[in-house]
Amino acid sequence: VYHYSSSQRLSLHLAAVFACNFSNYCYDMAKQVVDQQQVDFSLLYPLILETAKKATQYDPFQVQTGPALREDHNILQMHQHLLEQASRPDLKEIYQLLSQAIITRHHV
Repeated sequence: VYHYSSSQRLSLHLAAVFACNFSNYCYDMAKQVVDQQQVDFSLLYPLILETAKKATQYDPFQVQTGPALREDHNILQMHQHLLEQASRPDLKEIYQLLSQAIITRHHV
């Protein structure tokens, strides 16, 4: 049994929403992207599992990867163009927001 204040419990719940609810929505977005190209979502399972494992063993900040972290603007633009072609402005907006958040957190 853990004893936390109301404020601590609220913060823990907020953290759970980020860690679980939002990440699950990201899985759903990823599935939408691959489904549109008839690619099997299960190909991402090893990467998803490895990422979750790292989150439990290391500070997530320290193990962030990807084109936003590398500031690979060519790949970022290619991904955004792909979302435009797929007529998914909603996913493009989320992609831009998350990419910019990673860049800001790691490079500012």
